[in-house]
Amino acid sequence: MASSGVTQSIESLFGPPSEQINIASFIKDAQQLLLSESARPSPEQDSDVDMDIEQECSVSDIKEELERILDDPLFSGQLAKDHEQMIGALYANFARSRKPGKKPMLPDPENVKPEVLALQRELDAVPLKSWTLNTQSVMFIRPPRNADYNSFDCLRPTPEGAAVTGSSEAILRISLYNRVLWGPSYVTRICQHAYLASQTLQDVYEMLPCIYKANPGDNPAGMSPGCTICIENMLYSDTAAYSNQVLGHFASAKRAPTARPAVAHTAMGETKLASLSLRLHLPYQILHAGNCEHFMVVEEIRLYHPSDPVTGYPIVLQLTPPLSSLCYACHKVSATLSVAGDVRLGESPSLLCGPCWTALGESRDEEVIVTPLPL
Repeated sequence: MASSGVTQSIESLFGPPSEQINIASFIKDAQQLLLSESARPSPEQDSDVDMDIEQECSVSDIKEELERILDDPLFSGQLAKDHEQMIGALYANFARSRKPGKKPMLPDPENVKPEVLALQRELDAVPLKSWTLNTQSVMFIRPPRNADYNSFDCLRPTPEGAAVTGSSEAILRISLYNRVLWGPSYVTRICQHAYLASQTLQDVYEMLPCIYKANPGDNPAGMSPGCTICIENMLYSDTAAYSNQVLGHFASAKRAPTARPAVAHTAMGETKLASLSLRLHLPYQILHAGNCEHFMVVEEIRLYHPSDPVTGYPIVLQLTPPLSSLCYACHKVSATLSVAGDVRLGESPSLLCGPCWTALGESRDEEVIVTPLPL
């Protein structure tokens, strides 16, 4: 159902998809494997061999050294600074040009403390050839994106969410993606949740943050409210009317898909995740409120572990913080006010920061409305 541009972008973002995984069969096979391993006798010699392998492969010494360095503000700050300078130098060498008058910011050896110099000598003595970045590393380095950040610093269970009712349960980690406004062929992650296999596709849709869910009558296409999720060329919808609208759209589209999707016999609220066969790292389209489009990606499927939370599913794992709009006047800082009806501004409403609105001065027109923006 996706266009070729989106397909190419998706392949570069998510990698090759896996084979179809039947969730019910996966749970059954995994439980049988666990039972067979627990019932198998373990001789003492096997346990000795396992202990020797564990000691040989242990990285506790490296872990302790890393924790010692990163917990020290002097070392961690210097390492972060050196890393930024190294990345800047790589980009400068890769581009083969520098901005005139701009010199690289290198640390003054006289101002570096002896402890930092000793640490630097230890790092330079690492014999691994992959330890030092080369010019080809630039192709694999990118600055952090907004989707890399998380609005929460801990897991956020859903109030009155679903609970684990038995041992035969699996957990699915699912991410939801949006198209970006500046490039319709690109997508960005907006949130990630952990679901129980006993939950439904309707539960997945309920966790989708979208303005058209709050105002279903105000949608991009003027169609009736509804939702459908296309999984392996099957449409799972909340209403039959919306499925018919989607099929009618495909029938009248100039570039119709080669394989026309079929309507599933069960609705979204009746379709449990455990009844589906899903692929990892393959985006499945979510259409709602007309032509508002999102993507659902299954990142992980695993059995429930005793250390996992018992209640509160779906659990919020990541929520991308919203990007603040810049002030229309200075284009430097985030806007804090929405000004509507002011003839002095180029458009209405206009988004302004506090200093720009103060410099402009309040309008004497009583029809001007100034509304603070939510932070």
